[in-house]
Amino acid sequence: MDSSEAAKARTATPAAGHLYAWGFAGMEKDRVLPVASAAVDTAGHCCYPAPLHFSKPAGSSVAAATGRHTIPLFVSVSADVNTVAAVDVDGRLWAWTGGGGSSLPSYPMPHDAAGAPVKLAAAGNGFVVYVTSSPAPPSSATGVRGGGVGGGGDAVFVLGNAPSGHSASAATAARGSTNAAHPSLLSLGVYPQGVRQVAAAHRSLLFLLHDGSVWSWAESILVSGTGRVTAVPPAATTYGVSPAAVDPVRLESPTEVEFIAVGARQAAAITTAGDLFTWGDGLSGNTGLGARIACLHPTTVPRLITPAEGGPNLAPPPRPVYVACTRGQDGCKRIDPVKAFHPDWFDAATGTATVPTAKIAAGQEGPRCHVVCADGSLWIAGTTHKGLAADHLNKVMQPEADCLQFYRVGGRAVDAGVSNPVWTGAAEDLRPSDSHRGDASPSASAEALSHGLTNDVIARRLGMTSVDQFGRGGSTGYLSSTRVVASIPGHIHSVALSDDGRLFGWGCGSDGRLGLKAFMRGPGGSKRTMKCYVSTPSLVEALEHRRVLDVALGRYATFAIVAAA
Repeated sequence: MDSSEAAKARTATPAAGHLYAWGFAGMEKDRVLPVASAAVDTAGHCCYPAPLHFSKPAGSSVAAATGRHTIPLFVSVSADVNTVAAVDVDGRLWAWTGGGGSSLPSYPMPHDAAGAPVKLAAAGNGFVVYVTSSPAPPSSATGVRGGGVGGGGDAVFVLGNAPSGHSASAATAARGSTNAAHPSLLSLGVYPQGVRQVAAAHRSLLFLLHDGSVWSWAESILVSGTGRVTAVPPAATTYGVSPAAVDPVRLESPTEVEFIAVGARQAAAITTAGDLFTWGDGLSGNTGLGARIACLHPTTVPRLITPAEGGPNLAPPPRPVYVACTRGQDGCKRIDPVKAFHPDWFDAATGTATVPTAKIAAGQEGPRCHVVCADGSLWIAGTTHKGLAADHLNKVMQPEADCLQFYRVGGRAVDAGVSNPVWTGAAEDLRPSDSHRGDASPSASAEALSHGLTNDVIARRLGMTSVDQFGRGGSTGYLSSTRVVASIPGHIHSVALSDDGRLFGWGCGSDGRLGLKAFMRGPGGSKRTMKCYVSTPSLVEALEHRRVLDVALGRYATFAIVAAA
């Protein structure tokens, strides 16, 4: 996750644990999984959670650099595409990337933050943003941001390839703040108010100050939230790169923010009043505004209610406390967001563009937005491709079924009543029947029973109290008895973390990125190497009796901090 603010109970005293990972560990696809070779099969897949390997690789000086901290304990982890950032109990930042073209190391290495403990960190594509305390006043007033001059506050840095469209060295030269020891280190200034949260993805970053103000530094005009567009972006660019700003820009709206999120194609914020704002590329419905709309300005999302919950006796809607946007999605085949600026769709006066569904390519991945409310419910807006919205019982979905408004996971299934069901994930252990079309009770299949999987075990792996909740009355029942505290949408897989430390995954399990045993099933126990899409949020079985403290998603991998047994 991009901030320890995800669960306030963990903010005061962060718990520490070992860093695990699973997914693609081969030499292609921007490898970021330094796990033991015994955990990787011949296809380069690490199919089950494995502890990260911090021992000395051939020809390096990692052992000398890490000393006694060969196997550190971590308190937070963040990832995006092929880049990972983790903070250990000593406040050291470990950052690495599996892709070329970045100045970050290709193997987990502790970054020297000049002796200052790192408080917060978030990974983007090829860079990491982190925060340290700044007890002494800066050498010049120009280094102070956010108003006021004086000692103390928090300093914000970017390590790696700066997301401003030019090199860190050029940016630091323009700002007049260079770091000879770390030429790839860029200072974004000192903020006397203190930094509450940082968020990064793709080539953009946001950070939230304790005074509730949000600051943006982004390449994408869709993600920046400033709405400062002077011309239609050139057709050659995918994300709409705006002229690089030397300094972060404070968003005029929203104000009094308590939580932020940024993805490759959109951003979001929650205010202290409980209002949810989204902006960016919402052409898959992922801004939750009821249409395929791209917004250059933060826009208030309607109350989080599903159509079936309407009526005169409607209870107050749940209060959003956490939001996350799709990570690891540096490209999207559904539609190029720059096309939203077509004169037929773009309204320069409002800074919005609405695109018809017919322009969305079928059968392709797309962005989503996940919101967790104070009651522990999980809401998703955006693409339903292969079950990514957790609103289907079966493998059937097209762009027409995208969630243009936020859908409450566990609610009515979009495909309720479909015959010949193809259940996925943990639901595969239930006896095939038509129970999801009525009120008949499903039960464990003969194969599941032979492996000791009772109804109670399957229900727990579905996040339910009883398997009777699965499909009853046309509802999915997914996570219906689970209090979610955080949930992250990745490029083509998603995870949710419960308050008791259980980790659930769904979406594409190819390369083993979900860590589910379902990926290993099939004829003769072989892997489902083609797609292995999981429509059902399913417990990661290998961690069933361990407590997961934090989780992060790259494009082809998942990372989790797991408490010691």
